[in-house]
Amino acid sequence: MCEVCRRGWYDGAPGDFSAGPLAAVHEAADDVVWLLNRGYGIRSAVTFAGNHYQLTEHQRLALERALTSDAKRGDRKRRELNALNGQVWVDGFNIIITLETALSRSPVFASRDGVIRDLAGLHGTYRIIDKTERAVLLMFEHVFGAGAAFVHVLLDRQVSNSGRLKKFIDSAAEEMHFASDVALTDSVDAWLQREDCVVTADSVVLDKCRNWYNLTSRIIRSEIPDAWIVDI
Repeated sequence: MCEVCRRGWYDGAPGDFSAGPLAAVHEAADDVVWLLNRGYGIRSAVTFAGNHYQLTEHQRLALERALTSDAKRGDRKRRELNALNGQVWVDGFNIIITLETALSRSPVFASRDGVIRDLAGLHGTYRIIDKTERAVLLMFEHVFGAGAAFVHVLLDRQVSNSGRLKKFIDSAAEEMHFASDVALTDSVDAWLQREDCVVTADSVVLDKCRNWYNLTSRIIRSEIPDAWIVDI
């Protein structure tokens, strides 16, 4: 039986991302982008603005994950796909965890490049929860609905229980007759950067891949109406 869990939830979330505290987060976000546009690194920019506005650890992490320079944002937009075709490569943990977080009604973050991201993180381990099946089915339904012919799901081999998730995804795909496979690899990011039709929300990959499809935003906005979306 799957564990019942709110992926990405922490008790301080309402205090960090309700309307009042968000005003300071938005001001800090503008300052961070200003610094990024002038060549500062993301961590130093977030540290500077976070200290000035006295932001919490999670507020700072949200800025770090949601923001990029205007130049990088524009470059990502130029390479963003509106539809899929042929073979598609999915960043498995990245996509599934964000969908699990949204399904858990934990905060997810509408970033300035249009992507919705989470703060959950892996920390070297992963457990299948009661939201996993729905997340996997949404992932497959939307990727194939967007035009994919075959889906390759890539999972980080070094993450604990990645083998169990592989079996879970393979079983779901077989049951629903989806044309797909799942690969365990030590270098998901490097693999994705070599391929066309990439599905991920990972900023490092988005800056280096040939083209990409914004799956998390499409699914969360259309299929998870009670998701807690925080605009950054």
